[in-house]
Amino acid sequence: GEGFNADPSLNRVMLDATPCNITAASTTSITCFITDKTPGGTRELSVYVDNLGFAAPNNQEVQVKTAFVSDVSPKVLHANGESAQYSTFTMVMVVGKGFDPNCTRNVLSIGGQTCGIVACSTSSITALFPGNGTSADNLDVTVMVMDKRGEVRDMYTLADSGVHQREDEVTSIAALLSPSQVSGAGTTLMLQLSPNASANSVVGLGLWPDLDPEMLDGGIWESYSGLLKFRGDDLYASEDAVMDSSPSLPNAVYRPVVFMEDGTTLVYTAPITARTAITSLSPAAGSIGGRTMLTIAGTGFSEVPDENVVVIGVPTSTTFLNGVILCDVTEASATQLTCVTRPHLAAQASANDPMARNTKPMSTPPGDVQVVLCDAGLNDVLKYECWSDLENGRSACEASVCTFEYADSLTPKVGSISPARALVGQEVTISGERFGQVVEVQLRERTSHMGGTMHSEMHTDTNSRSSTSSDVWATIPITFLERSRNSITFTVPQVSAGQYTVTLRKFNNELSIASSVGAGDFELPVVVSSTTGFIGSREGGNPLILTTPDSSFGFNVTHPEQNALFISTLPCEVVDVSSHQLTCLPGPMSGRVLAEYWQLTS
Repeated sequence: GEGFNADPSLNRVMLDATPCNITAASTTSITCFITDKTPGGTRELSVYVDNLGFAAPNNQEVQVKTAFVSDVSPKVLHANGESAQYSTFTMVMVVGKGFDPNCTRNVLSIGGQTCGIVACSTSSITALFPGNGTSADNLDVTVMVMDKRGEVRDMYTLADSGVHQREDEVTSIAALLSPSQVSGAGTTLMLQLSPNASANSVVGLGLWPDLDPEMLDGGIWESYSGLLKFRGDDLYASEDAVMDSSPSLPNAVYRPVVFMEDGTTLVYTAPITARTAITSLSPAAGSIGGRTMLTIAGTGFSEVPDENVVVIGVPTSTTFLNGVILCDVTEASATQLTCVTRPHLAAQASANDPMARNTKPMSTPPGDVQVVLCDAGLNDVLKYECWSDLENGRSACEASVCTFEYADSLTPKVGSISPARALVGQEVTISGERFGQVVEVQLRERTSHMGGTMHSEMHTDTNSRSSTSSDVWATIPITFLERSRNSITFTVPQVSAGQYTVTLRKFNNELSIASSVGAGDFELPVVVSSTTGFIGSREGGNPLILTTPDSSFGFNVTHPEQNALFISTLPCEVVDVSSHQLTCLPGPMSGRVLAEYWQLTS
């Protein structure tokens, strides 16, 4: 050509993506050396000159002849004979050069049998040998490299390969002893080996999804990426059989895989179908306040409740970044699950609420319900991680709908409480909406408050709460005197003084929400009838004892740490608590106040 640079280092020659090593250059010619890493077949040649760009015409086609086979392993492959119902495939490794890194452009045949290529590079091809027919010696090994139009552009045959096919001299898989229809929760895979095999030489089992033994000339390399090798914790071998436990399985048709001590990998063509599916779901909607009991019927569930993770699709928010919320599974069988929904309280981060702590009850459109099969004992963070891993088994929807929505129309709403501060025995009226199905009023200790109703261990993120305690509130149910669709009147029971959230329970256990922040707040003040030790040293240490009337449960004995006592603004260390008496030790006062504490009006 012309316009090249006489300095070889300022020119570049490429065959597709592989450099051609330049050995000489002038302004009208370039000489370069094709390396062993260059694939054979049709390659597009391009020349680039520094400070000028590509030479024209660019991307000319060049036929490259580099295909070569140097070795094949293993040397002895299994022959399946003429009458076997299912076959044992052997995984082979062909080493050489000039292969195309695009597996679809290579064709490998051994003894005239097309092998299914599962992985390749310019120097190696990994493939499945089908083992058709009977014993044969010194099988030809042929590699063909195709162009993008499917035409053969390079080929090499290793005639004296030393590769043999034998019916009885190598290990093979004789039969599948475990069921061919299994749960997505996992299975125990059991295989019988050939009579000449030693089960003790097996180092692992696995399952290969979506492998079609009749389509070895197709793109089975796509399914190879899903090959699932078991952990081997339960691997057991008898004289001629081997078994191991699988993890959860995505819905697919699998083929058993055996990994041998000498590095040989065997694939058995008997199909194993794993299926997890939802066939019905009820109810399709529930309260925003949660506690809806969701019944899911289907197939392939784990009988261990904690191994089933149920997620419900909700709008993406800062609170629910993944767009799903957990439903806590309480009962499980292979065909039915029961889970209890959590309240849907969400928020979007903003300049005024950068941590998205001001969550509010929100209705949702119908969201997909899915069952994911995970390890037992996971906290919420790990459950979401299991859900996000697509290699874990999960349900398909075989019902007309597999959705659930948090519906405003099914949610009792607490709008106000009057009075919001009352003593034991006084009447309190709750005003709001949709009280017709309410059967119980509950005072829940307000240890954490968001949107008027919240689990005390959820803190600011419902995604982080451990599902091992589906309801961590200390709940004090109370009966009510009067009820209408929009109001309920109840008498304050004998409970400890403190701050509470008023929650309403429907006949089906669903819970209410507060219509606005603080709307469900209620306070029962402490009534002190007498004090002991109200005069003491300015250096502190003299116990101060407060006593409430016998008819009052003044102090919190359920959570003693939630009792706090102050002398003016200075804390008094609480050392003992009962329902009617609290003892604290005042600290030193010298240098901190202008008067002794017994002179303070409060």
